[in-house]
Amino acid sequence: MYLINGTEVSKNNFNSPIENLSFWRGDGIFEAIRIHDGFLFALDRHLKRLERSAQKMLFNNIDFDSIKKDLQKVASNFTQGYVRVIISRSETFENENISFQHLGNLKFTYPTYFYPKYDEELNELNDLFFENFGKLPNKIVIRAYEITLDLILRSAYRRKLVKSINIGETKYYQNRFNYKNKEQGYINESILLIMHDNLEVLEISSVK
Repeated sequence: MYLINGTEVSKNNFNSPIENLSFWRGDGIFEAIRIHDGFLFALDRHLKRLERSAQKMLFNNIDFDSIKKDLQKVASNFTQGYVRVIISRSETFENENISFQHLGNLKFTYPTYFYPKYDEELNELNDLFFENFGKLPNKIVIRAYEITLDLILRSAYRRKLVKSINIGETKYYQNRFNYKNKEQGYINESILLIMHDNLEVLEISSVK
């Protein structure tokens, strides 16, 4: 017996679009519950675990009461076996602002090489890039621009790029650069610690 969103379907019609994110990156939650004489073993405990998993995966607006009724409907048709629950994120994922709000509610904190902000300070670059390429620049374009700008300014300041290494960290709109000598070349050791707080993205500065 197969149900999709509470609607019974045949085995041949029990499928999901290939765009579904559970196939691409396992973006979903799963549960298996034992059936015994038409009843589900420890059903409420399983549902509580599903709810906790849904909260951690930022799945909203899930009607667990309806899921419970559907599970009981399936179980009533069998004496033994298992019923499997799959809750997946569809191909129509929430927009960026909503996902940022979820991360903010979690106070999500992580290390990164760039500061993810896109506001009016980028207007001039946005306008020039859109005029030439018909779209707005992404983080890779902005990083390429800021690396180039950093190298030009370092060379202008110290005449030779290698002489600018000891000036310390340079800061731009999204990126930081602090080069250190390593073997036959140089590496950028700058890294940022970012925290989402409500709809804001904050940089956590180290205190020495």
